Amino acid sequence: MAVELQSNRQVIEQLESKCQKNGQFVQAASENYLKLAEYYQEEYIQISNLQESHNQLRLQLETEKKRHELITAELKQSLFVAKKEKAEIRQEYERYKEETAKVAEKQGIGRRNLEEMLQAKEIQINQMRKKTADLEWLIKQKVKEVEDINTKCKAVTSMLQSSRRI
Repeated sequence: MAVELQSNRQVIEQLESKCQKNGQFVQAASENYLKLAEYYQEEYIQISNLQESHNQLRLQLETEKKRHELITAELKQSLFVAKKEKAEIRQEYERYKEETAKVAEKQGIGRRNLEEMLQAKEIQINQMRKKTADLEWLIKQKVKEVEDINTKCKAVTSMLQSSRRI
């Protein structure tokens, strides 16, 4: 009976030891579960933030695209107007030269008067050239703005693609 009692005590001690180890295991598993839950919560917040950033970047890209289209249309219109004005000025100048030559022949206007009128027209032409040059400069500035917008659009697109990969 003493042997049996001794054997039972050993079994009890082994069971208590296993129970204690299982309790430690359960405690460790519980701690790991809490850490994992915290990690998943942080990941969820990061993903939500990334989605919000992605949506903001997409909206910004659409806004920049619309702005780019508007600036491009304005530039095309300005260029068209400048070319039209230049052609009209050229035609007017040529017509005036012809009319002046005819008038000079008919009325016998002296060479000096004709040169003065031509010089006045040359001054007008130079003023129109300056105006054309100013318009061309403005167009170049707008083209630079468009290029800057394109660069921004490419950067935003790149960021969008990067955020999609994440």
